[in-house]
Amino acid sequence: MDKLFDSTVQSIISSINLRTLRHNILASNVANSDIPNFQGFDLKVEESLKKIRELSGKGGLFKTHPLHLNSPETRGEHLTITEAPTLMVPESNLQELDLNKTMAELAENALKYQATVQFLNRKIGRLKYAIEGK
Repeated sequence: MDKLFDSTVQSIISSINLRTLRHNILASNVANSDIPNFQGFDLKVEESLKKIRELSGKGGLFKTHPLHLNSPETRGEHLTITEAPTLMVPESNLQELDLNKTMAELAENALKYQATVQFLNRKIGRLKYAIEGK
């Protein structure tokens, strides 16, 4: 089965999962932006994918039993989390979430998610085409 779904498909699936996680984080930032002194977060998908590729290049660790200790991959240590963009509130020392930039990043993430899903659909379509022998 690993030969059928090569590393490209695994990379695409990791990208989809990370983009879904980033969407949830950005949506949470927008939902909580009215809370005083709220500090949002962001997930850097490309940097996280690079770390995942580096870990899998080393052979990676796989959990074969539920009582095994978690590897860095399953604990999420490959994720690159940063603070969300903020703006200074005029005439104060407070910062608030930059909603315009966050909404733009949310839209960009959604487009990249859709493009990644379309790429996966094409890849699976080629496999289907090869299996059917047309």
